[in-house]
Amino acid sequence: MSNRFFQKFYLRCGNCSAIQRSAQGYKPIANPILFNSDEHCRNYHDEQRRAAGYSGVLVTCRCESCRRVHSNWTVLDAQEFVDAKLRMTPEDRAQRLWASKS
Repeated sequence: MSNRFFQKFYLRCGNCSAIQRSAQGYKPIANPILFNSDEHCRNYHDEQRRAAGYSGVLVTCRCESCRRVHSNWTVLDAQEFVDAKLRMTPEDRAQRLWASKS
């Protein structure tokens, strides 16, 4: 079940220090007639932790830079990302941030 509100945040890889974008957002209920209230209530606390920057949740995903699936991530909010980006040299930005599609 997805969180009802759209959230965008950034993940810093603990292996190669690359930063990648991540987002989650509203997903409507496929069939309201088959709505499972027990499952919805179980997922409520998980959604609260996600909204608080994944506190208490182990994030596991693939790093776009080093191509490894692992759980060694640091969650950054928008301001922490801007601060980290401003501290990087242009060479570090090209290496550690995602490639522009333009």
